[in-house]
Amino acid sequence: MKRTASLATAALLALSAPAFADGAKLPGQLSWTAYGTGSAGYNQSVAIGGALKNALGVDLRVLPGKNDVARTEPLRQGKVQFSATGVGGSFMAQEGVFAFGKKRWGPQPVRVLLANNGGAINLSVGVAADAGIKEYKDLKGQACRLGQGCAGAQRQRDGLSRLCRPDLG
Repeated sequence: MKRTASLATAALLALSAPAFADGAKLPGQLSWTAYGTGSAGYNQSVAIGGALKNALGVDLRVLPGKNDVARTEPLRQGKVQFSATGVGGSFMAQEGVFAFGKKRWGPQPVRVLLANNGGAINLSVGVAADAGIKEYKDLKGQACRLGQGCAGAQRQRDGLSRLCRPDLG
């Protein structure tokens, strides 16, 4: 709960600081897309909406999306001002690759407002406490389970498979 409140406060400050600096007012309602209902990203968005409402009287309309394209399409169409998205909706849309590689999609003029990065390579890996793995380089030669996922997760998976011995069983 404290982490969500911290994220909400950070987002609130990031969204409102330019408005306060220029004496401008935020609109009465902002809209953005987020991961599906029940996800951490959706819940964080709702918490940020609560902070915006309490501090500035601004309503945040959160539109859930099941994948990067579903979260980015309303932004591309101008139906929302922001998208709380991951690697696909940011880096891949900006570069116009993978799911965003079609002519109508990429590259998109993406601007990052906030980023929540896990470590130096924006990736977190769960390992057993007794595995002796303290850094990513310690994965070299180790067996690891790699699952299937969206394009962003696949690129991360591809990078990990260069370090460890994939156990696809």
